Amino acid sequence: HSSVSVFRLLGKSVDEMHVAVTIGVPQPQAVDVAAVAGELPHGVVTVTVVSGGLEVAAAGGADAIVIANAAVVVSFDDGT
Repeated sequence: HSSVSVFRLLGKSVDEMHVAVTIGVPQPQAVDVAAVAGELPHGVVTVTVVSGGLEVAAAGGADAIVIANAAVVVSFDDGT
């Protein structure tokens, strides 16, 4: 289900919305910002990556478990 239709109710196009994504991960430089932005099909998209998230060592020395936190804020200019 998508609530993108609310923009049409307000006389706005989905392409007018602003989508601000902030991702927190232990290694920010490892995030492909363009790939993340490419997954968002509408609006003016900005992606910011910061230090955060969580990295937990897996049992037996295997690869670590990486947890990313993400916040997505969708807005539009209402002219005020």
